[in-house]
Amino acid sequence: MKKILLFLSLFYGSTAFSQTVANTPPDIVHCNPNVFMDSAPPVDLTQQTPLILGGLNPSMFTVSYYESEADAEASVNAIPQPEQYTVPAIVPGYVTIYARVENNNDESYMIVNFTVTDVSLYAMEPTLIVCEGYDVPELNIGEFYSEPGGQGTIYGSGTIVPQFTHLYAYAEYEGCILEFDFIAQPDFVHFDGPLEPLTGCDENMDGIALFNLASLIEGINGNNQWIMVTFHQTYADAEDGVNAIATTSAYQNILPYNETIYVRKYDGTCHSVTSLELIAGDCEGASVTGMVTYDLGSNECNTGAVGAPGLPVSFNNGITNYVAFTDSNGNYGFVNVPELEGTLTVGQGGTFPFTTTPGSYTLSPEGEEQGYNFCLSAEDNSTNISVTMVPMGNAIPGFDAYYQLVIQNTGSTPAGGTITITFNDASLTFNSSSPAMSPSGNVLTYNFAQLMPFQSVTAAINFTVFTPPTVNGGDILEFTAALSGTDDIADDNVSIVNQTVVNSYDPNDITVHEGAFISPEQAEGYLHYTIRFQNEGNGNAINIRVDDMLDDNLDWDTFQPVASSHNMQTMRTGNMVQFYFNNINLPYTDADEAGSQGYISYRIKPVSNIAEGDIIMASAGIYFDFNPVVLTNTTTTTVQTAASAKDFNNTAFVVYPNPASGTVSILAENLTGEADVVFTDVLGKKVLIAKVAGNTNSIDISSLHSGMYFIRISTEGKSSTQKLIIK
Repeated sequence: MKKILLFLSLFYGSTAFSQTVANTPPDIVHCNPNVFMDSAPPVDLTQQTPLILGGLNPSMFTVSYYESEADAEASVNAIPQPEQYTVPAIVPGYVTIYARVENNNDESYMIVNFTVTDVSLYAMEPTLIVCEGYDVPELNIGEFYSEPGGQGTIYGSGTIVPQFTHLYAYAEYEGCILEFDFIAQPDFVHFDGPLEPLTGCDENMDGIALFNLASLIEGINGNNQWIMVTFHQTYADAEDGVNAIATTSAYQNILPYNETIYVRKYDGTCHSVTSLELIAGDCEGASVTGMVTYDLGSNECNTGAVGAPGLPVSFNNGITNYVAFTDSNGNYGFVNVPELEGTLTVGQGGTFPFTTTPGSYTLSPEGEEQGYNFCLSAEDNSTNISVTMVPMGNAIPGFDAYYQLVIQNTGSTPAGGTITITFNDASLTFNSSSPAMSPSGNVLTYNFAQLMPFQSVTAAINFTVFTPPTVNGGDILEFTAALSGTDDIADDNVSIVNQTVVNSYDPNDITVHEGAFISPEQAEGYLHYTIRFQNEGNGNAINIRVDDMLDDNLDWDTFQPVASSHNMQTMRTGNMVQFYFNNINLPYTDADEAGSQGYISYRIKPVSNIAEGDIIMASAGIYFDFNPVVLTNTTTTTVQTAASAKDFNNTAFVVYPNPASGTVSILAENLTGEADVVFTDVLGKKVLIAKVAGNTNSIDISSLHSGMYFIRISTEGKSSTQKLIIK
């Protein structure tokens, strides 16, 4: 680093010649904070002229300035611009200037001298050391401090400042008090120290709790989406950026009571790691339970009332809106809500054709609050039948595939009708259904009787998938279930299933019925999801909880549970949905293979401003009692026009597994020739480029850190993009 020199200039003494009289001026002390400079600023020497002449007529005398007495005596080498004199760096401490006063009417002159002390405070520009911080520069005098006026912590030259820091330079010298400041603002990530401990609710007092790590991300990255935040169980994994915790919204500690995990920030170039202590502690929240029933007997639900399933009940305390959904019997429940006053209501906004008695409750929950019941009565006559077709398992070539048709009356008047189910009879053989359906070619017809409000009916359907080469892994089986007739709300009258044929499968998975691609028109309606789980342990599962973090491209307020294999409680807070199966007592696979399985089906709409090219992701974490979480796959749905989704030169592609590690496979349907594959990170930076040819290709991704990436495959001027999670 170039050193900054302090220049002090001094003039003194007096020599008289002839009869000319000159006064010795006072010394000059020039106080100057110059921030980042490597030389002293100019000094105006002519400020001394009036003082030297005193009362003499300036028109009769000439004053000139010199850097040596000899030059002044000889009247040579006068300083050319004394009003902009730069102190030379030749004499540490001071500079002497000689003033020659000449009488314009005769040859008499007189020489005086004075001292100039230039006290300048400055430093070189600070140096940024990539991924470390700013190197505090050297000052010519004084020190850098953390507070103005020479107060606070001293930052010596060479100190590395790794984060946003306000530095104050301060010096006192020769009567000068000098100060300037600047902000060191490194453009990379840095943790100042360990994060504040995070406490989770230990409901069973066994030292195990759930922690919503995802809730910390915005505070960690300052809401800068280009800074990736990941959580890891070991410091080494965090440093290397591998083996990130996948289910950040519902992490269950491995070590009882206290566990330390590690948090990593990464901005595409630099990273920083710190620790986070997880504490399984007491549950500070309250619980609220109740029941919602429908008044069939017009007697305020005193007799003849039926439970109203699938309705959202909201508890809003002005800070957070918690939403619980009624189960098949109309029961609802909130757990661990803050003990703050809030309002309890039932409803679905403008599409809710019922009134409730009471209209709402105002309560400050404390401990266990029970009996907050609502009675529904019809506000107007509304006919609304919803239709959902649910895959009950995977479709495998040569094996049976099972589906369930769920029909619900969500209106306020009794209604019946006809459902037609269209399937591809070139890929499937219809075997049976219960209740019986009328087959005709590739169409099944099902007539259902009058359903009362909140009543539902289900039908089981069985097909056999054709064997290869007719049906192969990666093929799509398409189903459409549609209501015939008129309905007041039409956006839930049609259910579309696009199911990918697989050769092997994980029994714990999530699927989106509409498939990997939807059109912008489809994006205006519901997406239907099914989460399947199976107890593959060696004992019955007493309690099961399933956590699902809804994507930002989904309208969370349109979330509705549709069906489940067992009675469940559902609670939504923001985009976090939790499904509780308490006392399910689910058998394990070896004891009862068929009974060891369960499922959840729900529907939700994309956000209203979703655009072509946007991607919706979904995954879930399944907890069997106190065992570690079982993670499902991640399913993606991309909004594309029919041309880009289907006519992508017959190269629509599937990425699997997802999440992946080590390698990832790309299945491109009927790809002719080569296609370019580009992996980009969340910052848009290309991190891996490859080429694929043929239907199935494997790509080595071991060089990529854990996190989210985008895969873009392009050929013949057309392209398609999908998300990939790397574990």
